[in-house]
Amino acid sequence: MKKSLLLVLATAFISGISIFLNKFALAKINPFLFTTCKNFIVMLFLFSILFLKKEFPKFKSFSKNTWLKLILVGFIGGGIPFLLFFYGLKLTIASKAAFIHKTLFLWVSAMAFIFLKERLTKKQIISVLFLLVGAFLLISPSFLEINVGDLLILLATLFWSVEQILAKSVLKMEEISGTIVAFCRMFFGLFIMIPFVVLTNNFTPIFSFGINEVIWILFTSVLLLGYVFTWYNGIKKIEVSKATAILLLGSVITTMLNAIYAFKIQPIALIASMIIILSLYIFSFKDIQIIPSKNFFSSK
Repeated sequence: MKKSLLLVLATAFISGISIFLNKFALAKINPFLFTTCKNFIVMLFLFSILFLKKEFPKFKSFSKNTWLKLILVGFIGGGIPFLLFFYGLKLTIASKAAFIHKTLFLWVSAMAFIFLKERLTKKQIISVLFLLVGAFLLISPSFLEINVGDLLILLATLFWSVEQILAKSVLKMEEISGTIVAFCRMFFGLFIMIPFVVLTNNFTPIFSFGINEVIWILFTSVLLLGYVFTWYNGIKKIEVSKATAILLLGSVITTMLNAIYAFKIQPIALIASMIIILSLYIFSFKDIQIIPSKNFFSSK
């Protein structure tokens, strides 16, 4: 369990840094082409890891139901929301995007209660309220100005929420590792992303890429690889509602990086960050009870 918490904490740090840096990359690169290239590169990395670990023979034993879930994880989590998120990120500010993305824990916690039978303690419910307060205080000055980019990021977050429930249901199977789920997410997601960028004529800018564009894509691809590898291996042994709450730490990191970059650190941001960190401690280190009965996705 301790290893899983560390992996999810690593995901939160990577997420906070990644959203901040991706905003700079999107100023130079078409958002649809940018995210498609990244996902393709990460898929190749994950393919190599599975090949070296000799995990591909496990694929032969997967049932049709398991394959359906893995394909849906790819379409719902690895395809559509990436296109929505990175186009939205280009249209809004990084700190607001990070906050909207980190509301993931609200939607996931609600669905995990219904479908995975994960239950929160009273202290955790109270801490969730404080998490919301802290997260809102981080971006409150800009939150009143909602734009199309914010709505696209919210829609992407809702897609990812559904995907997390599907992914967790698959990860309950002993023979399926987090790396397998991460690979399927990126692989099947490309079946949506590549046709989209080709059919919408967003692919042609790749022929004009210079060294700067290539460096941005490669560097952010490494961050994305770190994100999906630590995340899916982390939630293998930890409740997904707890894990998505920990991700809110990434919002703090993104906001602080924005403040440092702009040489403008506000006292309210420091107070909000302290509220979030304290709330996360209360939320994340109290066990979520799992009802020992078949969940919604159990095979009959």
